[in-house]
Amino acid sequence: MAKTGGNDAGFGPVLRTCTAADSDDTCFAAVDAAESFERSALPDRLSRTYAAIRRSSPHAQVVVLGYPRLFDLAPNCTEPQVPNVARRTKLNEGADVLDGVIQSVSQRFGFYFGDVRGQFANHVVCSTDPWINGPSVPTVVGPYHPNQTGYRNGYLAALDVLTGGSGAAT
Repeated sequence: MAKTGGNDAGFGPVLRTCTAADSDDTCFAAVDAAESFERSALPDRLSRTYAAIRRSSPHAQVVVLGYPRLFDLAPNCTEPQVPNVARRTKLNEGADVLDGVIQSVSQRFGFYFGDVRGQFANHVVCSTDPWINGPSVPTVVGPYHPNQTGYRNGYLAALDVLTGGSGAAT
């Protein structure tokens, strides 16, 4: 299983910008810059990583898991320090671009892509049952990362769909 891309695209700093920015435009510019990187430079980085995996394990069945959208777009979100609806919408769009790039490159290498957006759809930040830590949740992994339930019911569930629960891609 391979999972890469979000940190490469600078998603952490983008989230911090969108949380702290004085204007939506500042957030939108940060997301646009990340999307530009995702479309232009990230494919080469992923290709190098995936090529190294393929060289070292030419017969491996590799699963690449995508990223969930992070936010529910309900206007009445009560989670402290969460960006407004317009910024959350833009950040979710950035996650979709990231997933599209990762899916495209992974499939070029014959890898299986696990789209986790469906598993996480009703369990994102600002939902009633979040599987992703909000910015105010003190955790070891930090904000905007899945909690234990998210890893089990989001990522592991997506992996199980691809592997039939066996750990081997089908």
